[in-house]
Amino acid sequence: FFDIPDIYLNPKNECPLKLQQKGGITGVMSNITNLFIECSSAHECKINVAFTKSFNDLIDLIHMVLVIHNPLILEGLPGQGKHTAIYYIANMLNIEIVHIIISQSTKVEDLFGKKATTCQSDGIHVEMVETQFVKIIKSSNDSDKRFLIILENINSSSQALLNALVPVFDSHSTSILMPNGSTIEKGKFDIIGIFNTQQMLSSKDELPSSLINSSIYHVVQG
Repeated sequence: FFDIPDIYLNPKNECPLKLQQKGGITGVMSNITNLFIECSSAHECKINVAFTKSFNDLIDLIHMVLVIHNPLILEGLPGQGKHTAIYYIANMLNIEIVHIIISQSTKVEDLFGKKATTCQSDGIHVEMVETQFVKIIKSSNDSDKRFLIILENINSSSQALLNALVPVFDSHSTSILMPNGSTIEKGKFDIIGIFNTQQMLSSKDELPSSLINSSIYHVVQG
């Protein structure tokens, strides 16, 4: 980052998120929606960006989905502030980010785990090796730690992987089917998919409708 001359910073366009006390509880309030996220470890963050209307709309949207625990998909060209906005809010709220980059070669097993055989004294055992992704999505609701999963290049996912991700994004689904046929109960996490496009027109039709319908879909404008 570099310092932006004051001449380019519009004083009327301040960050809409403010550290506040509500009923004696510390958290982050949006001046746009008046939504409040309780967080005892919330703190102010300094960032060298211009709080333009489009950037403010983006960080306010991310704040809202964190309040209502609704999955979000952000589509846009590179360099439009998607990651800056996410990391800014996560820093304010002391949220741990798990950033997973998806490519065309990423398999379902790479995210959800694969079978592994081990030889023990009583014979051969077949077990599922849990990935970091699985450990997060089944994390205990009793945990004070909050996790935010970022799936980068979700548009590069195979059809099989997209289908496997549908229940992860579906806030009404309480369990997820694993590759070995077992199910796990969903825990406490938030998730954002990043759709990095190279064109100006929206390309969300490349994703299954079930995934889109389970998420808030936002096209980031420059």
